[in-house]
Amino acid sequence: MSKLLLNFAFATTLYTEKRNYLETFSPFILSALSEDKARNAKDICESLKKDSDLTMPTNTARTILKVLTKEKFIKEEGN
Repeated sequence: MSKLLLNFAFATTLYTEKRNYLETFSPFILSALSEDKARNAKDICESLKKDSDLTMPTNTARTILKVLTKEKFIKEEGN
């Protein structure tokens, strides 16, 4: 429960600052990718649930991955 509350506070702060839901959850996705457990949107969603108690639809994770790739925070696999 405390993990969920901490993540909620973090996400609320990011949203208040940026006013963009996708950017609010980008740090969580980058964290899942940095731990080298996640390889695709489905893996990211599973990692978020396990590590952060956050449930995210796979399509939302895909959209955030596209935004992060476009903004050059990550590279597309194979590049």
